[in-house]
Amino acid sequence: MRIKKSILIALLLQPLLLYADQDLVLEKGREEIINFVDIHKSEIQYSLVEMEKKNLGSAKLDLSPWVGYYWPLNRGLISYRWANNNIPRTESWEFYRDMVVNDSATTYISKGEINLLSPSEKYDLLLGDTNLTLTKKMWDWGKTELETFKKINTWAGLHPGLALATVNMPEPKSPVKIWSMSKKHLITFYPEDIKALGAIMWNLASDNARTIGERCLEATPAKEESGRMVAPACQDIDPGLFHLAIVNQLGVAKKPLFMDGSFDEPVWNYPIISYSYKFFNPNKPNETTTFQDAAIKPYKYEKDPFSAYRNSNPEYIVGVRMEVTTVPYAVPWSTANAVKEKPILYRYDLELDSNYNIISGEWYTQGRPDFIWEPAKDFEPKTSVEEFMDEKWAPDKEYIPSTWPSYSKDASKMGAVLSPVVKNLFWLSANGLNGYNVE
Repeated sequence: MRIKKSILIALLLQPLLLYADQDLVLEKGREEIINFVDIHKSEIQYSLVEMEKKNLGSAKLDLSPWVGYYWPLNRGLISYRWANNNIPRTESWEFYRDMVVNDSATTYISKGEINLLSPSEKYDLLLGDTNLTLTKKMWDWGKTELETFKKINTWAGLHPGLALATVNMPEPKSPVKIWSMSKKHLITFYPEDIKALGAIMWNLASDNARTIGERCLEATPAKEESGRMVAPACQDIDPGLFHLAIVNQLGVAKKPLFMDGSFDEPVWNYPIISYSYKFFNPNKPNETTTFQDAAIKPYKYEKDPFSAYRNSNPEYIVGVRMEVTTVPYAVPWSTANAVKEKPILYRYDLELDSNYNIISGEWYTQGRPDFIWEPAKDFEPKTSVEEFMDEKWAPDKEYIPSTWPSYSKDASKMGAVLSPVVKNLFWLSANGLNGYNVE
């Protein structure tokens, strides 16, 4: 979003190019926001004055998100047997993989311990997949990661899919008992098993997502004296774009957006479900005040640490204290008492033109979003094989259609699940129901 000029151009042509550069920056920012938010471009608000007139200083979505687990790759994703309390919680990927090999799903079934299997094993069993195709795919992903990078980062997991599932699916509230395809095994899907399948289903949205900002790949990003990151990718999303996206997506479009909340190498994805902001004079960062009193001319900004990086010459600079609410993670054995909402405070300033349109800005807090994202427009969490699935399934009135297992295997080979199966498990759990012919 930043347009740089050489010192020579700045000195010789500044009167001519000053506002042209400013307009170009603003136009580029508008293009990014138009492509990102889910409203028509005529509805998008760019001016702080207009935002205040429309009472967009805060917004809270009418959602009831639930808390889930991000199913880390180093535990085998959703092939992790979380319900077995005898399994250590902090071992290596190799440990969990070997445990599944040496203590197979068949052993659990023979001992009458089906309910202690992992979410993927229960899914495979439900669909009659004796080869455990989905479960094997979970371990294949970990093996590939380990062979490629010689390690598996603890933060790698299904948080993109989980973030989407928490705000798009009804909360699973009760266990669901349902017969397997063979009618031989009565499987209990706990709410956390169903949430895991929802995370896998929605993880398909990672492809072709709309993004603003870049991912920082440095574990310890180098900083300048001002606190600004040196590497362009580690400077994270421009605060101006962040503010515009938050206000227009949540405040105007009434839809959540998603962010990588880590400013450095790890990626931690969260949905943002509410926001509220106040203004402060950059010279008095500890005092909030009205917008009119907070906005100052650049030359009045005493000891501006970012003066060398300002876009052209903004008419005003104003400080912003933005609080957003996200949905945190929780391990599957303790979600009952988990906190469902987590507030995060960000501080930054905004550069404005003469009409108080947002041009750009600078971060004051080191902890800030790396990038923000949305699924591709009109995204549906389903695989290509589902185009050929004509049969419907009423899970409380009939068994799973007999043709679905073949489609399931094809999807499982890609590490995906059949969305009609997962959606129906969510529906059963949210409504306190069991599958067909379960007393």
